Amino acid sequence: MPKRKAEIDNYGGTGIEVRFYPNWFQHAPQCPHGPMLLFEKFVKGKQVSKRFYACSANRDRKDCQAFIWENDHLADDKVANQHLKKSQTDEIRLTFEEIEAAAPENRHYCYECQKFFITKSGMKSHIKHRTMKNITTNDLLQPSRYFLSAKQNDKVHAQYFLSQRSTSFLQQQLEKLGTMHVLCIGMPRLHEMIQVANLKNGPMKSLLMDIDDRYISFWPSDKFARFNMFNHYFFTQSGEKIFNKFVSDASQNQNQLAVVLDPPFGGLVDCIAESLKWIKEQHSSNSKHQTSKLLILWLFPYFMEPRIVDSLPDLHMLDYCVDYDNHKKFKNATSGRKMSPVRIFTNVQNSLVELPQDEGYRFCKECQRYVAQQNKHCSKCNTCPSKDGRTYFHCNECQKCVKPGRQHCSRCKRCELPDHKCATSHKTIGCHICGQVTHKRRDCPLQKKTNTDSAANETKSSLYINDAKKFQKFKL
Repeated sequence: MPKRKAEIDNYGGTGIEVRFYPNWFQHAPQCPHGPMLLFEKFVKGKQVSKRFYACSANRDRKDCQAFIWENDHLADDKVANQHLKKSQTDEIRLTFEEIEAAAPENRHYCYECQKFFITKSGMKSHIKHRTMKNITTNDLLQPSRYFLSAKQNDKVHAQYFLSQRSTSFLQQQLEKLGTMHVLCIGMPRLHEMIQVANLKNGPMKSLLMDIDDRYISFWPSDKFARFNMFNHYFFTQSGEKIFNKFVSDASQNQNQLAVVLDPPFGGLVDCIAESLKWIKEQHSSNSKHQTSKLLILWLFPYFMEPRIVDSLPDLHMLDYCVDYDNHKKFKNATSGRKMSPVRIFTNVQNSLVELPQDEGYRFCKECQRYVAQQNKHCSKCNTCPSKDGRTYFHCNECQKCVKPGRQHCSRCKRCELPDHKCATSHKTIGCHICGQVTHKRRDCPLQKKTNTDSAANETKSSLYINDAKKFQKFKL
């Protein structure tokens, strides 16, 4: 196996991009989590780059060590490719059908092992563990509340379970929009709420698509598909068939289909966007009605808005503050450090989304949308400019609204904090390849010359180090 980290670190580099090329899903090498992504690493001031394939689901390579240089893959290097073929051993879990077939008194669950077992004979290895017995089928309907402990890896699972408040808001909005079919990608709480409502003849149907294999014990095969949202990969053929049938049923019945997703906050925006585009294609190919629109509701931090809108221009951000039960900082607060930075990015028309007025949201007649109470309309910018819920003020020199606490610096020619250092607060990085400050790496003419053959058929998507730095202050 290549010594990946050491080789890449020795290579240097200050920027990484993810490359998507035609039919990459079929031609990329595979790891246990599906087709691997092609990354390109650049060195500042040099015209060369290094390209390699790595796991799409695990940015921390402790969980998946699959790695191969692009040249080795193209040359079909047997030694380099050998370690990719090693399958990851998943824990053996009882399926929902197996658990349902057993009598309630024979159903047992171990909270420490996060697994089910049938009959008392299976309890021997769990004597000192906290267990639950006499489990009814209705008990299985809310696994994220009563059974599963969250996997809190921001780069892979990020299971910060939605609060009851935020989950109810999403369900209510979907009902108002007439949505009948909902794809819940990394959204177990919403899926559970819809399924509980179905016991009382609720109108919506939902399919949970998640990379967490523990859910196979809680949902029948037509309610759960194990799915990697970073490369739109289904771990089983039956899961892909269930997805296709779900999308097809929505189309044939002329029902509104919505995708609601809550990715890991450290996930790659461009990879998620690529998967959403793929789902759009599947929906379009199944839809017999040209007016049928796939609704998208994407939960993500507000400071990622430029990246998201750049990848999917039809999305815009709502002011609604999304909070979580098991996150110390992502709470429902109107201000302060505990105010959640997570918002909803959607292609639903602003005027159709009514934010709860009892929580302080108000309707702005000028913007024709609901905004946070402290998000005041600026007549000069002709918008309600706040992104984080605080009241911004207009700077005439900058000709835009800025965050509170900033003041204009004539030397930096922008608004900064009063105690900032002019020499270091705002450096222009410019191009990593040629060093010029007049353009960024993606527009460098030297790169276009050296990568003519490949660049013509690729869609570039940048992964900036600054994004990770922005997120650090919000982590647990």
